[in-house]
Amino acid sequence: MDEDLSIINANTRNEKIKNFFVNNKKLLISSVIILVLVVIGVYSYDKYTTDKKRQISDNFNAITIDHSESAKETTLNKLLEIVNQKDPTYSPLSLYFIIDNNLLSDQSEVNKLFDVIIDETSLDKEIKNLVIYKKALFNADQANEADLLNMLNPLINSDTVWKSHALYLMAEYFYAQDQKQKAKEFFPKSKLNSVEAPARDFQEVLAGRADGNITSSTEANKLVIKYPQLAIVPDGEKNPAFLAMMVPKGDNKWNDYMNDWIKKKKSSGFFTKLLAKYNLKSL
Repeated sequence: MDEDLSIINANTRNEKIKNFFVNNKKLLISSVIILVLVVIGVYSYDKYTTDKKRQISDNFNAITIDHSESAKETTLNKLLEIVNQKDPTYSPLSLYFIIDNNLLSDQSEVNKLFDVIIDETSLDKEIKNLVIYKKALFNADQANEADLLNMLNPLINSDTVWKSHALYLMAEYFYAQDQKQKAKEFFPKSKLNSVEAPARDFQEVLAGRADGNITSSTEANKLVIKYPQLAIVPDGEKNPAFLAMMVPKGDNKWNDYMNDWIKKKKSSGFFTKLLAKYNLKSL
């Protein structure tokens, strides 16, 4: 009897399963098709994004390798295309190349490119904060106090790893403006001292009376060569301020002499050797 019941239950169960597949055949087939399409779609999208990334990478490398002074406009236009593609890796790198090689002189246009990367490009949190910091560095020499603070506030008012760099940049800004009290507000535990000539600020560091000093990148690179016990703190690069040789107005003879001297030194490789000697990007 029990055996007969078991056979009946098994048959009933099999019948139910069979009826389920028969009654839901269309639904099951549709589900399988959808699953296959999803798998194909995910694979295709992944391949598309990978191929697109590789293409952008190849383009960026080719553009930067082929760049020359005579092809600045061509290089700029190609790099602008990459910036506007909003790639999290190569859009920022393209902008940095544009800045480092002075391909775009209009500061407002450069800031628009920064905004494309900061506001419209999908970046990791700390990479985005780095770009914000670089934008502030780029503008630090020309921006007023309110504008610079506005740029750096997202970093200053957060726990980002770039917070200390933002505070240092503001302190450096006020120190350069001879507003030492305001500079101290960004380093409340630090003591900022001025050194009067003929004494030099780096001598205070050498003597152990100071932990660091602020100077130009040119002098800093000279000092670390002369004094191996000194080191340069890598806090990013500000927009460089170029130096010029002053000559009397209207003295064309002296002006022509200086221009000729610079031209000859440039063609002889003098400036290139100087840059290499002191590990500089520009004079």
